[in-house]
Amino acid sequence: MSEVVPWAVVAAFAALDWYAVWRASASLERFAKPATLLALTATAFWLGALDSPAGRWLLVALGLCLVGDVTLLRDSPPRFLAGLGAFLLGHLAFVAAFLARGLEQPGRAVVALLVLAILAAAVVRRVLSGARREGGWALAGPVAAYILVISALLLAAWMTGDLVVALGATAFAVSDSILALNRFARARVWAPLAVMVTYHVAQVMIVVGMLR
Repeated sequence: MSEVVPWAVVAAFAALDWYAVWRASASLERFAKPATLLALTATAFWLGALDSPAGRWLLVALGLCLVGDVTLLRDSPPRFLAGLGAFLLGHLAFVAAFLARGLEQPGRAVVALLVLAILAAAVVRRVLSGARREGGWALAGPVAAYILVISALLLAAWMTGDLVVALGATAFAVSDSILALNRFARARVWAPLAVMVTYHVAQVMIVVGMLR
């Protein structure tokens, strides 16, 4: 089977999910959102992820992101924390995948630090203040831990020396920043769609960069 077929399936499910988010169709999103990650995980299998330690860690990361996706399909404080935890572990698995592949260009951490500085200036203070207002340190603490972990993800991705992986991790950080600002600072009508588009682009770029 051509590699075009599994990627076409991923694209179709992702587009369906974007349509569901745009139309605010919760029932359609409950199908399309996990289907997209399932299709991407199957594609990673097809591309030989099981053949290397980095690929196997990548599959673990995708699986944890799928758990996070399913958990966040309904909105409540316990489900938000559970989803946050699943994605935090997923990001740690991505970092393990990057380490297994090798951090061949540590000098590129400078680029990641610049990106982090920009995101921190625009996001971190507002997000942590909003999280503390909403749920005290019981919520703000896990959010702060998540910010540290995704910062490690961004650093490790740039240090791999693979531009596709690095840009994928950057898109992930942008997606999470939009989501956090939308939830804890100021809600925007365009934010949910922007979150999902950047999230799916990030996942695809990381998989392509790691397995091509």
